Amino acid sequence: NWLALVPRGETGLASRMAPLEGIEGVEPQAPLVVIPYAAAGVERGPVDAGDPYRDGSDAHGAVGLDLRRKVGGSFALDATVNPDFGQVEVDPAVVNLSDSETFYPEKRPFFVQGRQILDDFGSNGPNNRYGFGRSEPDLFYTRRIGRPPQGSADGDYVMSPQFTTILGAAKLAGKTADGWSLGILDAVTGSESARWSSGEDWGRTQVEPLTNYLVARVFRDADRAGFGGLFTAVNRDLSDPGLQQRLVRAAYVAGVDGYVFLDPRKDWVIGGRLAGSWLDGSRESVERVQLASQRYFQRPDRPEVRFDPTLTSLGGWTGNVSLNRQSGNVRVNAAMWATSPGFESNDLGFNRRSDRWGGHVAVQLRQSRPDGFTRYRSLMVAKAYSLNFDQDKQSDSLNLYARARFNNYWNMGLSGYVRWRALADRATRGGPSMLSGDAMGGGFWLESDDRKALVARVSGYHSTNEWGSRYWNGEVAVEMHPTPALSIALGPEVSRANAVAQWVTGVPDEALPDVLGGHYVFSGFDQTEVALAARVNWIFSPRLSLQI
Repeated sequence: NWLALVPRGETGLASRMAPLEGIEGVEPQAPLVVIPYAAAGVERGPVDAGDPYRDGSDAHGAVGLDLRRKVGGSFALDATVNPDFGQVEVDPAVVNLSDSETFYPEKRPFFVQGRQILDDFGSNGPNNRYGFGRSEPDLFYTRRIGRPPQGSADGDYVMSPQFTTILGAAKLAGKTADGWSLGILDAVTGSESARWSSGEDWGRTQVEPLTNYLVARVFRDADRAGFGGLFTAVNRDLSDPGLQQRLVRAAYVAGVDGYVFLDPRKDWVIGGRLAGSWLDGSRESVERVQLASQRYFQRPDRPEVRFDPTLTSLGGWTGNVSLNRQSGNVRVNAAMWATSPGFESNDLGFNRRSDRWGGHVAVQLRQSRPDGFTRYRSLMVAKAYSLNFDQDKQSDSLNLYARARFNNYWNMGLSGYVRWRALADRATRGGPSMLSGDAMGGGFWLESDDRKALVARVSGYHSTNEWGSRYWNGEVAVEMHPTPALSIALGPEVSRANAVAQWVTGVPDEALPDVLGGHYVFSGFDQTEVALAARVNWIFSPRLSLQI
């Protein structure tokens, strides 16, 4: 139960809560919590009879320590040495045929706890940040810390670590009495090597260097405004020549963000952020960044050549500004955003695409007064577009979303879009742009009363374009709560993709004009995928639980 009356059509919860007064004589405690661990495991499976590193039964073990202590009234210090991630749920299997890296959410306890201050850059003030093809980078992505090694070793047989060891990490986060939110995290990952053998030759190759990761965040909230900053740094010990050619020596990102409410009722708010990146390394490592899928500087149909193989550093910027009306029955969300071609945050962030700018305008009609059928209903229409910095239009769409909550507390949503012809500058993986055809699609979802012990959800989606490519997806999910301490979730899902042109490879050909750069091989693509997620969460006591 919440002691906070929020009028229909308005927002806010914590800001409307009553103040708690009259508590005296209570001294805050600052206990030191130390949690050591020891873990052991074994992996069994078939192996090649000649493999000198695997015999079909590989044992492994680890020890480490977690520490937590309150510092002052509202700050917490977390530290870890060789953290235990053995209990973390594994990532789902993904078939990724695009040129973009798959994003996986953070699940490791050390990085999940108290991360809000470090993760909220650019998100304070406005209560939503709609997408519609928005291509903006995350400046801080904790899964870069302890990532799989980025180098590789050659040999008939190779034994390489799956992840980089986190030697130690510390995090301090909290909020001062006068409204300053502060957070800092520092982590050191160790050097990793892979063992290899080829015939009678064998050896070790370094596949990940000793690396330090740092992120610092500060933000100040006032009555009707807020402002802050973020700084991240990655520094690597690149003594190995092979890794010097693959990885940059140093990568930095710094930015400022803020918001201001335009009226005393806090209906209208403007928010924004601006950040710059700079990295330094060898010519080979910076060349890899220039040719990567985030920017494709080698694209032959660019009006001007951006690729420069002599560079040993690269810089860029990203930013956005948004206008929200976030109360009332008619709400508005508008934004302009841009990420320059040279911006890069993937050393400690997540950046799918640089070289983009665009914007959108969305209007939402909401009604929270019950009628004969529903308790709540809303309809949103949005117009969006995006371009690259060569002014080639990359997307142009009209989007529609509707939602209703019925009198029996069931929920339903509908969505649809129309996308007009544009250019796709990534389809040929660094070659010339291709024309993307007109497309349309839509979906629905229906969910039963989520207050019940048994909750069911069904959803479906379908899209097609003028060239004949099609995609559809269907999912059924059931969540059961036989007791308050036990939850069981089951979610089968089926999808089908049929693409007329899926990129396969590129073939250089000096006889062709420079604007083409070679041959680009495509193929038809037909894929059916069936997935099943099953989850059991059983809480025996505040200190003991079981997850399957």
